[in-house]
Amino acid sequence: MMTRLGQRLLAMLLVSVTQQAACVAIEDRTDTGLSERLGRMVRLRGKRYVAARSKVLQEHGVRELENTAAASKQWDTGLLCDALAYRKRQPELAALLDGFRSGQGLGTQTPARLRGSALRGSYHYARAVVTCFGPESFPVVAENILFAWENGPVEDAVLALSEMRDTRAVDVLLTLVKDQQRGASVRAHAALAIESYLIGLPAWRRAQASKVSELGIGLPLPKELAHLAKPVDLPAVRLKGLLRSATMAELCGVLGSDPDPRVRALAARALCDPSTRIISALGASLGRDASPWVRAWCARALRRIGTGESYKALEVGRKANSNADVLKAIAGKAVPALPELGVPKGTILSERK
Repeated sequence: MMTRLGQRLLAMLLVSVTQQAACVAIEDRTDTGLSERLGRMVRLRGKRYVAARSKVLQEHGVRELENTAAASKQWDTGLLCDALAYRKRQPELAALLDGFRSGQGLGTQTPARLRGSALRGSYHYARAVVTCFGPESFPVVAENILFAWENGPVEDAVLALSEMRDTRAVDVLLTLVKDQQRGASVRAHAALAIESYLIGLPAWRRAQASKVSELGIGLPLPKELAHLAKPVDLPAVRLKGLLRSATMAELCGVLGSDPDPRVRALAARALCDPSTRIISALGASLGRDASPWVRAWCARALRRIGTGESYKALEVGRKANSNADVLKAIAGKAVPALPELGVPKGTILSERK
């Protein structure tokens, strides 16, 4: 027989367990509600997104955001949680980062030969972001590009995603390069950044904080950010395994569908693995792309792959092409003009070999 004291203790225990279960249920509902709310937010842009973000920051804490990020099955919702958690922890830094949008005013000037349609994103800006805010600011940079910055340039920030050496950037960059609502310049910069992850980014280490750019041109950091400069220690990174294969597959789609020849040329140049799918995509574009310049880049990529299958694709492409410059690229006697310099006017070939 249970004593009266035992009965009382058991009753108290049952009440405690019930209360804990109720708290967990409430917490679960809150997490689910937040997840659904963030799922709606990722469809917003510009002022509407910023207004929704302000409400979430007022109503939810860091712990909630971290738990929701850990439970999220969607990369964009998880990224958004990480960005909001950073904003809760570092509101002053986040505000500075929001205002530091591009390399304009950093003392950089575009050389005359690179003006016009050339890719003009500033790596000085990218290095400044990493130096002053660190790689931990990646979610906020990505969030601003995807959701908050509706108008104006984002190319510098896109390049910053590669300088941060964070493979989460690949999902962001693929979203940008496939979004034809974005300008061709933004898509091209995204393709360039994806290529850097595929080729591989070297380690970037600096033991002491520096007040100038590391690009060899001695540009100072902006005055309002110079006090934030810190040592840098970023590992080398190169996409491998399934993430690499999936990224290459997406670029095959970009090569076959993007309306801008510069974006297609960058996609072709980035396709460097000897898989049947990649060789097939390059071979198809070598035979039918409307731009001789893009066809020349497909030929260049197939020669770099250098397998029996890729050389067979080159031979098929040779028979399908009559353009003299493309035929030179197929034969390995010339190199196409660099996409970074814009769509070429006149010859599609570079002076280098």
